[in-house]
Amino acid sequence: MFHNNVPKQVTERRSKNQAPPRRKIGRPSRTSREEILDEAAALLRDEGFHAFSMRALAGRLGTAPTAVYTFFDGKDALLQELAETELADLWVDCDPAIDWEEALGGWMRNFRKALLKSRWLEDLIALTCSSPAVLSGVEQVAKVLERAGLSRAKAALTAQNLLWTVLGFVMMEIDAGQPELAARVREAQRTPGFRAFTKHLAVDKFDSLYEITVENALAGVTSQTGTA
Repeated sequence: MFHNNVPKQVTERRSKNQAPPRRKIGRPSRTSREEILDEAAALLRDEGFHAFSMRALAGRLGTAPTAVYTFFDGKDALLQELAETELADLWVDCDPAIDWEEALGGWMRNFRKALLKSRWLEDLIALTCSSPAVLSGVEQVAKVLERAGLSRAKAALTAQNLLWTVLGFVMMEIDAGQPELAARVREAQRTPGFRAFTKHLAVDKFDSLYEITVENALAGVTSQTGTA
């Protein structure tokens, strides 16, 4: 049997002088998938999409990037799951108990409001359009369109179109809210020869512009059903 012959006082001195043990590389200190997603969302909100990296995320978690790969295959997989989770939480249902025009109009207005509350999702939205959560919601919209008189095929395409309309508008609205872009629109309002027209353009308040978007969308559905 091996015997440790090092004097006790030497052992005690060594233990006092030793640096604290380093954290082992492996699973992060936050061990749940949900907590990693929460921290990833916080990083995106604080730093933006272009500053996001697995190394930066690992730093916030207090671990090495390899540890995050225990839960996710890579950055794209992590962002995909984060986008699907966040958009699923923001999704607004269509009310099946009311008139189809009221149901669709309410969905478009309320979904826009929900998206604007999570502006940091802008760069992730494109990752979510074919996720199960979104497909389920789009199918719900399509069922309302079928109640309006559209065939199943037309209802599916129109529901997809409405989804893209809302998402596209919100992304444009977020971008247009940037100070430098808003300044350019105001500058355009002073363009000689166009002032009578450009004074009506939306600059930093987009509710009236979105109402036209909703009205045109509903009118488009009505035209497909052949009803006036």
